Amino acid sequence: MVRIPRRLRRPIPATLGLSILLLGVIYGGMEVWPRIQTYRQLTRLDGMRRDRSLTSAARAEAAQRMAEFGVDASAYMPALVHDTDARVREKAYAYLSSTEPITDEAVELCLGGLRSDVEPRARAMAACGLGPTAFLARGDHSDRRQRILNSLTAASRDGSPIVRSAVLQAMINAQAVEFDPGPWLEDPDRSVRLAAAEAIFWLDPRHRDRAIPTLRAMVVEAHPDRPTEVLRPMGLLYRIEPSICRELVPTFVGWLRHDDPEVRVRVAFWLANLGPLAQSALPALGTMLATGPPAQRTGAAMAVICVEPSGCAQAAEALVAVLGDPIIEPRQRAEAIRPLAVLFHNQEVPAGLRETTRARVRSILDQPGLHPLLGDRIRFLLAPPNRRGPTARLISTH
Repeated sequence: MVRIPRRLRRPIPATLGLSILLLGVIYGGMEVWPRIQTYRQLTRLDGMRRDRSLTSAARAEAAQRMAEFGVDASAYMPALVHDTDARVREKAYAYLSSTEPITDEAVELCLGGLRSDVEPRARAMAACGLGPTAFLARGDHSDRRQRILNSLTAASRDGSPIVRSAVLQAMINAQAVEFDPGPWLEDPDRSVRLAAAEAIFWLDPRHRDRAIPTLRAMVVEAHPDRPTEVLRPMGLLYRIEPSICRELVPTFVGWLRHDDPEVRVRVAFWLANLGPLAQSALPALGTMLATGPPAQRTGAAMAVICVEPSGCAQAAEALVAVLGDPIIEPRQRAEAIRPLAVLFHNQEVPAGLRETTRARVRSILDQPGLHPLLGDRIRFLLAPPNRRGPTARLISTH
């Protein structure tokens, strides 16, 4: 047995400890260092969030960047809920409701924000986050889901339409089939009425027709120069009962006489989306085919092809005239290509008309001075699908 001299016994524990420390720094530092960096960044961002000399947008951006750290930022978020800046509080509510799994503390903070935050947008953000949380709590044995639904129901009478609309969307996300959105179909605010109709569509499928009068009135009373005022209720109305959209056509025909040519073109494409339901608009569309700027004629042609493909010879004539007119700027001439593609691929268009139109389009390629890109797009239009090269495909998406 080897005996270690007494004079060497004391330094060994110190040397061993230093070795362990060194190994810990070398091998453990790879995991510890990123966490130190994360802590430093979160501390710096929290300092920016607290800095009253910065603008509201800068402080909100700091809060957003903190939330992007995910679970590492959880310790900072409760303080953000009590920040004096509403935009910072919005970011905090959005973060708290997105944590998985969401804690009871986070739920309570969002419920408190929904009840008592002074800023409507912050209350709305809290509501938006609580909807999915209530959905996920359906199988829980706790009362979390019911507490959230009770708070959302109370907030549905909020004085701000932003909050009322957000609550209705939250009820959809919570799949709160026991909630009746019907009373909000009469809300004075347009966005709330639309949210109520959407809630009925998703939560009460057997009685979706309750929303039809509201949606129809929203389209008729809309401003055609604000497309979302028309498209959202019209799209929902079409999903509930497509035939009801036929009643909207007289309103659209009236809009075809709007002073703004862009509005007239937009309405023509709305009629195209309705297809055969817009038969009563054909006389007005026929008038547009021969007059007005190129975009108006191509828009009217697209509508005619979609509404009555079996009788669209006049529309085909108008499209060839626009595409082949050397006086028109090439980009405007190219607007005729999309409706021509619809015409060529619609089997309800008479075969003879398709072939005649195709031949006339092909002859445009022989025009002297034809713009190269326009020529490429015409060749792409005429090429069989299996022979369209990569260059033509790239140009066609320009």
